[in-house]
Amino acid sequence: MVLKQYSPLRWVRRLGTAGLEAAELGAELPRQLRRLVRELEQGELQFGMRPEGFEPLMGRLERLANRLVLGMLASAFIVGLAVLMAVFHPPNVERLVGPAFGLGFVAAVLLGAYLAWTILRPHRG
Repeated sequence: MVLKQYSPLRWVRRLGTAGLEAAELGAELPRQLRRLVRELEQGELQFGMRPEGFEPLMGRLERLANRLVLGMLASAFIVGLAVLMAVFHPPNVERLVGPAFGLGFVAAVLLGAYLAWTILRPHRG
């Protein structure tokens, strides 16, 4: 087995095959280099790289960012309305202020409920 693998006849065959492949490469190389230079000069050469396997990770990151933004919006809405209710007391519009703040809090609660639902629901992806 070892003698057969390292026999001179086998090495001669390997060198012959390698020589033929090198000759073919030598014949093709100038043509390929000319094509490459022509594409470079004409601006046709484009490189594209698309890493594989990142789509699920990017989807999860996008959902995470959306949830963070929704959480910040809901909390800012609640805090802003609370501060406005404590400070803002306009004359002559007392009747409208209460329902407006009530609607604001309902909107904030709905936004928070939607956020909780998106976080807690089972994902199938």
